[in-house]
Amino acid sequence: RAGDHLKLARFKALARSAKVWGNQPDANTTDAVLKVVETSANLPVRAAAAEAQGALNLPAERAKNLIINQSQVGK
Repeated sequence: RAGDHLKLARFKALARSAKVWGNQPDANTTDAVLKVVETSANLPVRAAAAEAQGALNLPAERAKNLIINQSQVGK
């Protein structure tokens, strides 16, 4: 889908920007990225969002919660 290609490009650009300029997005933006990481059915989009999340260097607590939530899927 064309929309997914745009999402991929946006997340890749966010990751590159965060690597160069650091974590500057507001909380709403980082929450939106985390939501895509947690819920996207499109694996390439989810992977690009996860790359952006890693580049943003978010607090460890948020990463911990994501890992715990993902480990409980299907239980």
